[in-house]
Amino acid sequence: MPIERDFFDPANQPWKVERFEKVATIGGVPTPLTISMDDTQSKSRSTLSVTDLKYDAQVPEALLQPQGMPQAMKSPVWNALSAPVGK
Repeated sequence: MPIERDFFDPANQPWKVERFEKVATIGGVPTPLTISMDDTQSKSRSTLSVTDLKYDAQVPEALLQPQGMPQAMKSPVWNALSAPVGK
């Protein structure tokens, strides 16, 4: 798994740096729990922190469709997954 990945703009100038941090093994899969993306041109940063994860979870297709997104967060399917990070 890469620790850092560099992206370049069409003029081949440095543009973004993606970092994978706090790697834990979840279900036998090395998984970064923090992923960050630094935009070196705009001097901005986005960070994704994983708190719950379960690979191969059965999620109803309707929850993943655009019209289902407003109800997705309230769906009881998430409570049934019981997937604390790192177990």
